[in-house]
Amino acid sequence: MLSRVPLRVMLASLRSSTATAIATATPAVDKFKEGFSRIAMCWRKTLIRNFPIEDFSQFFSYEGSQRRNLGSYVTKAKAVTNQVKTTSDPYEVDPELVSRYVVRPARPEDCGKILRLIVGMAEWEGKADQVEITEEDLRRDGFGEESLYQCILLEACQDNGVSSIIGYFMFTRSYCVWKGRSAIWEDLFIRDNFRGKGLGSVLFHEASRIVYLGGCKYIDAYADFENERAMEWYKMCGFENITEKHGYNIIAITRRSLRNYVENHRPIEKLVKSGVLVVSTV
Repeated sequence: MLSRVPLRVMLASLRSSTATAIATATPAVDKFKEGFSRIAMCWRKTLIRNFPIEDFSQFFSYEGSQRRNLGSYVTKAKAVTNQVKTTSDPYEVDPELVSRYVVRPARPEDCGKILRLIVGMAEWEGKADQVEITEEDLRRDGFGEESLYQCILLEACQDNGVSSIIGYFMFTRSYCVWKGRSAIWEDLFIRDNFRGKGLGSVLFHEASRIVYLGGCKYIDAYADFENERAMEWYKMCGFENITEKHGYNIIAITRRSLRNYVENHRPIEKLVKSGVLVVSTV
């Protein structure tokens, strides 16, 4: 017990001396602390914006410690994780100089620009590596003998004649066995610099008007259920969440799995071997 007294006295003396030294250099210390705080703030923002929040969970044991170490930015990380910088259009006009916007049907010569927008959409979602479609695919499938999709474009125009395609809406025709003619919304995308103006809702409405006037009675759309703002907007427009209402799940089969299923699964042969005669004329 007595052996600890000198140590306490020494620590008290050291704290007192340190406080005195800091007090005499307050302006310099304050400036240093302010500069360091700004650097730390920028560093934290950079980390949050460029690395998934899952990576940080490896370093912090629970959410409380994350908030203490990363501040309030941790609550925003989930919303911006996949929102990376999208590919820029070399012909993109300045939003401040745009005098009007034009919504028009896509033409075959637009396919290169449409592809750049598709890649931009995929980059924004953090899934650019999944884009396999080519400009030739778009031209053949949208403007060939059998059109498999429809696309309307949003063009930003300046008074000097310069214009740029800054958004697109792609949809396909379908058929609902309960309702009749229907459509499927595939993609809606607006360039970063032109968001927040209500332009997306214009494309959405124009596409809806096209299919409605064409006799469409039903529209399917894919929606991110974590995007609460978008979900509320869809509901306001009259859309229903079919997953919640009926418990439906979206399933898909692609590329290798599709090829394997078509080439290696032979249900007719299996039935014939079991004594059931089946003939296909398709």
